[in-house]
Amino acid sequence: MIVFYILLIVLCLFGLRPREAADTSYLSKEQGDAVKGIFIILVFLAHASQAAADAGTVFSGPANDIYWWIQGKMGQMCVVMFLFFSGYGVMNSIAAKGRDYVRSIPRHRALGTLVNFQVAVAVYALVQLLMGRTYSPLTYLLAFAGWESIGNSCWYIFVIILCYLSTWLSATLVLGGKKPEGSRIVAVNLILIVFIFIGLLLTREPYWYKTLAAYPLGMSACMLKSSIDGIGRKAWWIAFILALACYIATYPKHNDPYQLVYTVRTISFAILAVLLLRKFRIGNPVLVWFGRNLFPLYIYQRLAMMLVPAGNPYLFVSVSFALTCLMAYLYRFIRIRI
Repeated sequence: MIVFYILLIVLCLFGLRPREAADTSYLSKEQGDAVKGIFIILVFLAHASQAAADAGTVFSGPANDIYWWIQGKMGQMCVVMFLFFSGYGVMNSIAAKGRDYVRSIPRHRALGTLVNFQVAVAVYALVQLLMGRTYSPLTYLLAFAGWESIGNSCWYIFVIILCYLSTWLSATLVLGGKKPEGSRIVAVNLILIVFIFIGLLLTREPYWYKTLAAYPLGMSACMLKSSIDGIGRKAWWIAFILALACYIATYPKHNDPYQLVYTVRTISFAILAVLLLRKFRIGNPVLVWFGRNLFPLYIYQRLAMMLVPAGNPYLFVSVSFALTCLMAYLYRFIRIRI
């Protein structure tokens, strides 16, 4: 399985080049899409390899040991930049468009995401039914709300919708003048995110909330963009070393029932990613395509894995990946725009 990581590294190297000091587009939509493209492929590989293992595939040999070690260390860092760039993008739009954008968040961001997610759940329900698998009425109802799964991924959608709504509420509460006050929105939203964190802590598994801090961090990065733009070489190295030290320090075994250490890991990882983007430009249109099609790639990949027999792991991953990409391409024809 390590071969898939190698192929991804080769893909990432195409178009990668040092960024000029005057280039401040490191958090642009294109760069964000490229970064998300890298991580959605990593998410796919994590899900596909786990699906193959659950189907009885035995992975052996040093190369496979390295693969599983890397995957174990990566964990949910794969979704950190999804949340980060969502927070950054929403805050950037609020700063640019003001009240009109804030009013559109419940409909275009939250409801739009939910409705298209529900279409995917309906597809999963149909496929599961054709395969002879059924669930209780309550499970179906909760699945359409994103609270339960019927074979689909759900937690990220549920959490990102809550983040959108918390941002809308924060901006609505502190609207002033013609444009919302950015720093106050971030502060109020951070408080609401803490409440979401606590609520999920009390009701769901840790993976639902332990990367949640990346979203308000992205909003904060938007407000601090000019300061990050002006960071010098010495300051960059100091920030990079400190963030790397914090990130590494979270790995030794520890008792962390509230996922606070994992929150530090999340924040450190996001900061490292931003600092690297400040130094290097990703100019790969393939990765950008994957990032722009994040939603269908994320939602429909498990459907592809359900449809492909899990025999040879390399064939399973390759065919599932191709089918997922096809579904992402066709998604444009069924996407509901609200």
